[in-house]
Amino acid sequence: NRGLQPARDIVLQAKIPRMFRVVSVEAHQGNQKLNLRPEVNQDILRVSPVRELPADAFLRYTILVKAIGSGDGEFNVTITSADSAKLETQVTEITTVNR
Repeated sequence: NRGLQPARDIVLQAKIPRMFRVVSVEAHQGNQKLNLRPEVNQDILRVSPVRELPADAFLRYTILVKAIGSGDGEFNVTITSADSAKLETQVTEITTVNR
């Protein structure tokens, strides 16, 4: 959070390529591991909200996946907050699995 005010209700949502299965999800605020609930519905991963991220603090998510098939795919991750005008980040990563 590079802003001067806390960010509230931060949510991570990711589209997981069909050739992967989510093994685990972790989130850290600074050095502290957060207790969040990940939910996977078909190929969409959604992580329960982080209620508040102080100004000038960072949040790190780690998503561990296992390849269950081969092919090309894209990970699409979106992070939003209650005030999406202040925080909406999207990242896409292309990957190939050869088995």
